[in-house]
Amino acid sequence: MIEEFGGRALPVRCDVAQSEHVQAALNQAVGAFGRLDVAFNNAGAGQKPSVTVDVTEEEWDRIIAINLRGVFLCMKYEISLICSMGAARS
Repeated sequence: MIEEFGGRALPVRCDVAQSEHVQAALNQAVGAFGRLDVAFNNAGAGQKPSVTVDVTEEEWDRIIAINLRGVFLCMKYEISLICSMGAARS
């Protein structure tokens, strides 16, 4: 729909819990658009409603990896990228 209305879009598959995936996705975005102006970190994972004792440690680790580590990694590399681009423009 973005392109239908005259915009540009770049779909990228990315596991936000993996540092190398985040960096690759950001590199693809910069390669396609020339820079990063804004970021919206909206990846998230949930689980079916259940009581705490029924949640496995593996499921908990998966949720934490996506919901917390993923946001951290995205912000870490986005901020670094924006700062380095700003320094390059100065």
